[in-house]
Amino acid sequence: MWICGLNLNNLSLRIGNISVNREIEDFWLELTIFFSKTLKMKILIATTAFAFLLPEVVHFAYGDDAQKSDARSSFRKDVRKGNLRTNEQAQQAHDSNLSNLDREDEELWERILQDQMSIFPTPFPTFGPTTLPPVLPQEEPTPAPTFPPTFAPTFSPTPEPTFSPTPGPTTLPPVMPEDEECELTMDVQCVVVEGDFRIPCDQVPRPPDAASCVKPVEYVYQVTNICDPNLNTNCDTAVFQSFDVVRNGDLQDIFPILPPGAALAPTETGFYVESGNEFDFCLDQTVETNAIIVANTAPGPSVGVCAAEASNNFTISFEADQPCEVSLDIACFVDENGSRINCQDVPMPENEGDCVKGVTYSYVVSNVGDNDQRIIDLDRERDGISVDLKALIDEPDISPGRFSVARESDVLDFCVERIVSTSAEVTSEALGIGDLTCSAQNTLSFPISISCNVAVEVSCFADEANGFPVPCDEFNPLRDIADAGCEHVLKYVYTVTNTGPVDDVIQSVVATRNGESFEVLDQEFNLAPGEFRDLDEFVLVDYCQGLPAELNTEVEVTADMLVAGGSCFDTDDYSIILPESQCSLELSLSCSTFDGKECVLYPGKELCKHHPSFLEFKFVGRPCSHGGYKFSDKYKCDDYGAMESISTVHITVTSIKGDEYFAASVAYGERIRIGHGYERLHDILVVNIFDRAHGKLLQRMNIDASCSNPLYTLDILGGLILLGFGDEKHHVSIPDNEFQLSYEITNIGYTPALLEGLSVAANDVEILATPLSFLQLTAGETITGTEIIDLSMASEPVTLNGAVLAENLSGVSCDTTDSLEIGIAEPPSECRCIDCPYAYKFKYTGGTCDDSENSQKFWCSDKESISDWVRIVVTDHKEKYVFFEGDVEVGQLFEIESKHKFPEYTVFKIMVKDSHGWSVAQVVKFNTSCEKPLFLEDTFGAIQVYGWKNHKQGTIVVGGDNTHC
Repeated sequence: MWICGLNLNNLSLRIGNISVNREIEDFWLELTIFFSKTLKMKILIATTAFAFLLPEVVHFAYGDDAQKSDARSSFRKDVRKGNLRTNEQAQQAHDSNLSNLDREDEELWERILQDQMSIFPTPFPTFGPTTLPPVLPQEEPTPAPTFPPTFAPTFSPTPEPTFSPTPGPTTLPPVMPEDEECELTMDVQCVVVEGDFRIPCDQVPRPPDAASCVKPVEYVYQVTNICDPNLNTNCDTAVFQSFDVVRNGDLQDIFPILPPGAALAPTETGFYVESGNEFDFCLDQTVETNAIIVANTAPGPSVGVCAAEASNNFTISFEADQPCEVSLDIACFVDENGSRINCQDVPMPENEGDCVKGVTYSYVVSNVGDNDQRIIDLDRERDGISVDLKALIDEPDISPGRFSVARESDVLDFCVERIVSTSAEVTSEALGIGDLTCSAQNTLSFPISISCNVAVEVSCFADEANGFPVPCDEFNPLRDIADAGCEHVLKYVYTVTNTGPVDDVIQSVVATRNGESFEVLDQEFNLAPGEFRDLDEFVLVDYCQGLPAELNTEVEVTADMLVAGGSCFDTDDYSIILPESQCSLELSLSCSTFDGKECVLYPGKELCKHHPSFLEFKFVGRPCSHGGYKFSDKYKCDDYGAMESISTVHITVTSIKGDEYFAASVAYGERIRIGHGYERLHDILVVNIFDRAHGKLLQRMNIDASCSNPLYTLDILGGLILLGFGDEKHHVSIPDNEFQLSYEITNIGYTPALLEGLSVAANDVEILATPLSFLQLTAGETITGTEIIDLSMASEPVTLNGAVLAENLSGVSCDTTDSLEIGIAEPPSECRCIDCPYAYKFKYTGGTCDDSENSQKFWCSDKESISDWVRIVVTDHKEKYVFFEGDVEVGQLFEIESKHKFPEYTVFKIMVKDSHGWSVAQVVKFNTSCEKPLFLEDTFGAIQVYGWKNHKQGTIVVGGDNTHC
């Protein structure tokens, strides 16, 4: 929009902190433009806003050229002084420089208002209270525009006059343009001009002479306008306004190095060279340079400011020349067995012949100066003797950084304890610099240390034939005590050796035997390197007396070094394990089946359920009291004589009516069969055991063979044990648990042993007694044997304990024992109740119905929590009989009994007591007649079956024998 020749589209309007854009179509602003009567044009934009928004009038003005020039001049002064570093600081300085024009602007404002009233007689519209539009939501504040340093002064606002409303067209407010932008970076480098070459100032080498110290220097500035139009549409050309540098505190205006009108378009880079500087590179110093360049965007309706700074620092420092400087290092080494060893690291020789060794001394002369040098003298001194080594130098002339070596051969005695010291001095002259010389000294010292070395070894020999040929730890006269006798002499030999390279004085040899110490050496003696001496000691030992188990001899030798002092010692020991004077035996038992397998017991508890046609027994020769069969009142057993020592008996078996089933001689452990297998046996069998046919009666039994009462395999009935039964349809037969017991007896002592006998007990019951008839067993000899053992009566794991009775020739006992475990082949089956009990034992567990574990259909109800102490009432299911009533605690056992068989179901009421009395906490009902599955340790709620008594099984209880489960 153009008004009075002024393009309003290039103006930006702000009302207070609220920007009014052209898109606001609901409001119109009255714009009036006045021109002053002078040639200096001022443009005033008077904006009247709604009273309810903000009454502040913001105005912009463009100053004349003179004011622009003054502002720019003041701004550049600040820049050159290094006070400005950013565009924001530049803008603040610009505003400050123009603040002194505010008063003049106010006066101009008053004149313009007066001219306005005279030019436009029609009053400006005034909004009255009744014409206020509705309040609009306030927008977020828009940042104030950044004014370039060429802006005219900003006038302070004055109160806006009130105008009467005048109808007129409504126009959109003009939009002021945004500031153009530029952004600069700068880098600076210092270079020394050497003809066509440019060398960085911090890499300039030391000048060769004083005439080359001062060198011309150039500073190269690389400036880039990094504003990218692709990223910022406001990017504009940067026009340089000032260029200043501070070098070592001195401010310089280097703007003239820029070409006239120098400017950089966006993303453009320029290089500018500052010449005319010189520096003395022979003078230690640090040069610090800080530069700043300032630019405006190209002239236009809005101007931006940008600046950049850079620095360059370098230090000039060179060490002083060393025209002549030399160093000297000394080394000594031994070449031995293909290895080079430093003399100070050579170990002490082991032999006297290795004491003297050839050594090589190396003298390394290094040129550490800045000029070529020549070695003119090299002297060394060792043991007070000086030697000129100049002739040994491999190269007398040395360049800077190079070295030359002189090598001297010599011999050293490494068996003489001392400090070996070698001093040397070298003198050299600098070539081409007149008579300038320099020198260096050094000393190499190292000690030769010698220690005393001695070794001792103790040995012992016994007095067998031809002197003492047998070591004492292998000598055993008790193997043939009759020929060797009891007393024997042992010869101890203490061998002392000088293992060092120098003579030693052996001062003492102390031996300690079984805690008692004594001196072996009569007087001191000398030992040359490698020499040894044996010291003998003779000891009488009676092998037939009670000797300790071991003779331990420890020896310690102490020596002094004959030359140069120092002492040393060494130790050794010798132990003899003495043979025992009494006999010593070892017994080893082993068990196997007749087919060579490992022994295990077969429990074999098989119940006879049908009337059999045959029975299988084994004769075990036990008295009636060892049987223990009590499950039938028809069983009777009477003893008339002992059978334990009888190996063979005569047995007859008949019915009670006299029908004969069996009559024969039977050996101990032999199996017999009674019955023919095709017809049932008579209910009662009569068994008679005689010492021989038609001989003395030893035992008589009546056996219930009907199996109407419990009868199991392995039941012991007097001198017989049941191993099987059956008929034409059923046949049960179990192993008889007979095994082969093997024994091995070894004489591990040194005297003969007389063997009396071997006995074996099974679980403390003797099952075997084997006489050995005082057999003589010599030292190291072994005898073996095998016996048959019968463990048919065992129903649990068996421990066999064997014992050998023996003594030596003097009658001293040397018995020995061994033991053997034989386990059960397989675990027994669960114990089930098979007959209605007449008594029960229960355990109160304190559990709930969920803790039940059994195989029955049962009833259980938890009424409330039960406690550790309860009252239990046990009745039949009709509550006609009370079997038990009492107070019990957790873990306690209680019993119930009945004169008759228990009813099919029994009820348990578990009661707890509170403040109101007793109340039922749990009710349990299950089958106690054993018609339903019932096993030992079955659990029903808080009740556990702990045992029972019935006619077929007898007493069954947890942890009991429970043979008839």
